[in-house]
Amino acid sequence: METAALSADRSSKTRTRFIDIARCIGIIAIIVGHTSDPGIQRIVYTFNVPIFFMITGYFTNDKTPFPRFAKRKFRTLIIPYLLTCLVMILTALLTASLTGNDVIGEVKLWLYASLYGAGYNWTEPFFISSIGLVWFLWATFFSSIFLRLLLKTKSTIRVLLVITAFAVGFISSYIVWLPLSFQAGLCGILYMYVGYLFANAKNTAAGFSKETKALLILAAFAMWIAFIINFKGFWFVICDFGNGIPDIFGSICACIGVFTIAFFIEKYLKHSSRILSYIGENSIFIVCVHAVEQNFMPWDNILNLIIPNAGKALSLLLLCVFKLALSITLGCLISGIPLLRKAFGMK
Repeated sequence: METAALSADRSSKTRTRFIDIARCIGIIAIIVGHTSDPGIQRIVYTFNVPIFFMITGYFTNDKTPFPRFAKRKFRTLIIPYLLTCLVMILTALLTASLTGNDVIGEVKLWLYASLYGAGYNWTEPFFISSIGLVWFLWATFFSSIFLRLLLKTKSTIRVLLVITAFAVGFISSYIVWLPLSFQAGLCGILYMYVGYLFANAKNTAAGFSKETKALLILAAFAMWIAFIINFKGFWFVICDFGNGIPDIFGSICACIGVFTIAFFIEKYLKHSSRILSYIGENSIFIVCVHAVEQNFMPWDNILNLIIPNAGKALSLLLLCVFKLALSITLGCLISGIPLLRKAFGMK
C-alpha cells in the first residue's frame, strides 16, 4: 500500500520480489473481502490490512532525517489520498447530475467524508460518512510517523510505548471515532513495529536450521488456521480485534503465512511471480482505483444485466472476477502515467 515501501530497498531483488508478491496477495484479499461474503471475509480479514502495516514497518529505519522522512510519507500517502478523494467528489457530482439526484448534497457528503477520513459509517455520537478504503493511507501515515519517532527511544521504553499507543487507539475507539482514522493508526504501530523487528532479525533467522524454520512456519500456519476457525470478526478499520490478544497474535501468524506463500511462489513459480510482483509493486494505484470502484460501481445492476437470476455462488464468483479485473487492470494502467507516478512520489 505504502509507496515508499513499494519502491524501497531495490538492492535485494529476491527480498523485494517476494514482498511485492505478498502485497499482491494483500490487495487481492482486500478487494475480494469487499464483496461482503462472510466465508471470504473470515479468511482474508485475518491478514489483508495487517500485512501492509508490517511491510511498511519492515522498511522503516532511523537513517533518513526525520523532516525528510515525514515529507516523503506525506507525499507517498496523503497526496494519493487527496487525489483519490478529488476523483470521488467529481464522480459523485457526475453521477448525481446524470441520475437527477441532489448534486449539492452529494458533493457535500463526499467532501465531508474526505475531510473526516473514516473507513466506516458511524451514526453515534454523530453521523460520519465513510470515505472507503483510503482511510488506510491516513492510518499508515500516523503509524509511520510515530514509529519513526519511537526508534530514537531505548528498546525497553519503545516496547512500552508501542503497547500504550495500541491500547489508547483501541480503548478510545469505543468512546468517539476521531478524524483521519487516527486511532487505527495508533493500533497499526504494533504491526509496523513487528515488521521492523522482523527486518532486524532476518540475519539471525537466516542462521536457523531448516528443521527449526519448518517448525516455526508450521506453528504460524496452525495459529492462522485456528484464527480462521474461531473467527469472530477482525475489523482493523474500527479497531475491532475480535477475540483480542489471541487474534492479534493470530493475525501476525497469518502475515507470516502469506510471506511464506509469497516466498515459495517467487522460488518455484517464476513466470507467475513476475506478474504478481508487478501487481504488488503498483498496489497503491490499485488501492485508489478500488476505493472509487467500491463506492460508485453499481455491481448488483451490472450482474443482473449480464446474468439475470444468477445463483448466489455464480454471482459471488463474477463479482470477485469483475472487481479484481477492473481495479487491477486500471490501477496498473494508470501506474504507467509519468505525471501520476511523480505525484504519488514514485520513480
